[in-house]
Amino acid sequence: MAQNDLIDLIQQDRSALADTTKGFAQDTKENQAKRANDAANQVAMFLQGEDMVIYPSIKKNMREGAALVQESLKRLRPIIQDLARLERMSVEDSAFQSTFDDTFNRFFEHWDHEDQTLRLLRDAMCEAEYNLLGPRWLAVRLFAPSRTADAGHAGSVMAVQHHQRQHQQQRHQSLTQCLNDLLDTAQEMLSKMKTSSVGDDQKEQGSVKSPEPQVGSVGDPKAATEETSSLDSDHTPQTKACKCVETCDCAAKDNVSKPTTSTA
Repeated sequence: MAQNDLIDLIQQDRSALADTTKGFAQDTKENQAKRANDAANQVAMFLQGEDMVIYPSIKKNMREGAALVQESLKRLRPIIQDLARLERMSVEDSAFQSTFDDTFNRFFEHWDHEDQTLRLLRDAMCEAEYNLLGPRWLAVRLFAPSRTADAGHAGSVMAVQHHQRQHQQQRHQSLTQCLNDLLDTAQEMLSKMKTSSVGDDQKEQGSVKSPEPQVGSVGDPKAATEETSSLDSDHTPQTKACKCVETCDCAAKDNVSKPTTSTA
């Protein structure tokens, strides 16, 4: 499994959002305003991550992917509408608490459905492509739209400025981590490609057969035999037939048997 697995990253972000919203009713009004603002920024990151990373991958790699995306958007629409209502409300409003709890409960239920879809997506994608989704999710964190709580909700101008500095530092750290993760993922993919290429080359070399010698070429046994025979015929002295009938000196010299004559 990759270091920055998409499903693991989303689980971490869900846990962070749960911590932000947990025990909200028991907190002070001042802290409630800050936590509501933090929760809104976290939700904005989720929504942008779905739109830029998850939905395109589902449409591309899953059968009926377009229908799954439409189903997801249908669940999200009322949640987004309630989030917009919360942003227009103050923590002093009587309906704020109930609206806050109901909205985020439904948001977590939505991500329970998305978790099941993401596991199917992981099985449908090749490992190399899926491993790139995690770093892309990290990059979305840096560019997700966010809003800054006003001084009245945050408690003081200094609190708002401190919150902004912390947010900028977190973005810088996330960008650095994201770039490092992308480099690690790219190096891992290159290493796998090189290993696969070497294995393929070795298989190809093992399957190459030695070329069969062509007739008449060097190394052909038949050609060598014919050549030796030709040389022998060129250098072996040819014996001429002798015209003598009785004894002949040339027959003796050439080791040729004297022809015999038949008598009538």
